[in-house]
Amino acid sequence: MRKKPDYQIPLLFCLSLFCLSCKADGTTDDQSHKVEKLKKEIVGEWTFRQASARANGQITTLEFLDNSRFVVEKGDSAISDTYEVANARTISLNNLGEVRDFEANGERAGFVLSTSEGDITVDADKTEELKKENRTKLLSRRWRLLRVEDAVDSLGMIYKAYITFTQSGTYLQESFNNVNSVNPSTLKFKWKWDPKDENRIQYWYRGDNPGHEREFMVIRELTETSLKIIHSNPDWSGKFSYVPEDN
Repeated sequence: MRKKPDYQIPLLFCLSLFCLSCKADGTTDDQSHKVEKLKKEIVGEWTFRQASARANGQITTLEFLDNSRFVVEKGDSAISDTYEVANARTISLNNLGEVRDFEANGERAGFVLSTSEGDITVDADKTEELKKENRTKLLSRRWRLLRVEDAVDSLGMIYKAYITFTQSGTYLQESFNNVNSVNPSTLKFKWKWDPKDENRIQYWYRGDNPGHEREFMVIRELTETSLKIIHSNPDWSGKFSYVPEDN
């Protein structure tokens, strides 16, 4: 019986040569460098220049956090989920779509945002970050609400809750109604330190004026592992304690 030729050996040999060629010409290293560069460039809040976006209830801001989460503002609502830099051209936005061909030039960027509603070519400005200081660095992360103090009653009505502060001045509230909830109820505000009290934070809806006495919180404790606050808002006033989301 005539023996069938083994095509696997030549194929494996060719693949090996291809991989060696990639390493030799630096293709793999170059792609890895571009991906890492993109991960750093995208971090921050990007405000769309399209004037008609808010009037039409479209997405108006896109913020990439350094913990692989993103936040978009769409009309009067907000969406937050995870993202992944798939390659040097594509950023996958979980449960939303993807960003392609992101190009930053200083404080301005252009990219294509693709969602179930279609593709949008975006021209965006980067939001100026808050002053870099240790207290802002400590605060800027995602915090999980503990079932203690006044949260005993709050978490009796919902399953779990998070708050997020970012260096771009975003304050995010997320609440999951039950154990099966996938998409949280999300509220987005702007925030800054009170210029008259170093332990107080002012927050407000975008478009409102900061500084009125209804929306503020007082920091009781702020460390790498703990955030304790007193909320002023009558709808959720009281003492609340948080830990970083991974704890």
